[in-house]
Amino acid sequence: MQPSNLLTLAFLFATHASACLTVTGTIQGTGKSKDVVLYLKDNGVATCSGGGDSSNTLGCKIGYWAWYYIADESSAAGPLSVQYQTPHGNFEFTVSPTDCFTATGQDYQCSYNVQKYC
Repeated sequence: MQPSNLLTLAFLFATHASACLTVTGTIQGTGKSKDVVLYLKDNGVATCSGGGDSSNTLGCKIGYWAWYYIADESSAAGPLSVQYQTPHGNFEFTVSPTDCFTATGQDYQCSYNVQKYC
């Protein structure tokens, strides 16, 4: 293999190895009513966003697809199970909230800020 081909191969490997999926968002609600908002960034590029209730498909760039559902309905804030499809592979993972607080009564809000596959 020529040196230029080795450099190209090394660059491609380094670029893929440093890829990271960032999942941010919130979940809030009262009792069993839930409102989820999620944002997915793949290697720093916004790929999917949206939300809804306990499960929903996110709006994504062409070539990407994401769907989430609350894995444990008895828990106010999840965790969320996420299925994520990209041009470079399909992934399924769980995201737990990083910060939660309860307002008045049964009102709550939790945040998600998680990195995967880094």
